Amino acid sequence: MSSVLVLRLAGPMQSWGSTGRFTRRSTEAFPTKSGVVGLLAAAQGRRRVDPIEDLAGLRFAARIDQPGEILRDFHTAHRGETSMPLSQRYYLSDAVFTAFVEASDEMIGTLADALRHPVFPLYLGRRACPPTMPLFLDTRQTSLADAVDTLEWKAAHFHRLQFRSDATVRLLVEFWIRNLGRGLLDGAQGVEPALGVEALWHVLEHVRGRHPLCRERPGIRDDAQANRRIGTEL
Repeated sequence: MSSVLVLRLAGPMQSWGSTGRFTRRSTEAFPTKSGVVGLLAAAQGRRRVDPIEDLAGLRFAARIDQPGEILRDFHTAHRGETSMPLSQRYYLSDAVFTAFVEASDEMIGTLADALRHPVFPLYLGRRACPPTMPLFLDTRQTSLADAVDTLEWKAAHFHRLQFRSDATVRLLVEFWIRNLGRGLLDGAQGVEPALGVEALWHVLEHVRGRHPLCRERPGIRDDAQANRRIGTEL
């Protein structure tokens, strides 16, 4: 049997960089799988030299519940009397994401225990970005897609008020699933076949109500603007 670990990734600032170009440190619009794997490894007490192949093979999805705002930090540093290169670092401010990790019941139970009592400090992409509580939400004996669909909207109250007159709210979800058939990759956006990973963008319609549900809309997300790396074109 498999279970799903559900995380709430929220804080004053987050930064999920997939590349670092010297003096320009960008962030993705979504939490990256590598960033969440690092968070889980820190909770378990794994060091940089420890293997993480078991965590790298997890099935992963992330949902934007509250996109936040782009924040740019003009960074200066000195080493003694020597000025270090100036850098620009990009963050997401006041964003809220929900992350979903699917694995065996035993592994999910182990990860849940580690998140309740983490060995190392946990952060959202960078050490300067601590999470707000709660970080660990739940474990569910269901599939990855069902967990994404049925989890209620986790946006902050002030963000919800902006949609109080709308019947539905559209949320974006990214799935990272290893070793899927090639037929599923045809026409998908954000796919990296060389890595053996499928990154499918889906648009979910979140129905308002006492217990809102998510219903998957047909098609693959094709909004290239939102798929770009924040900070590379500003």
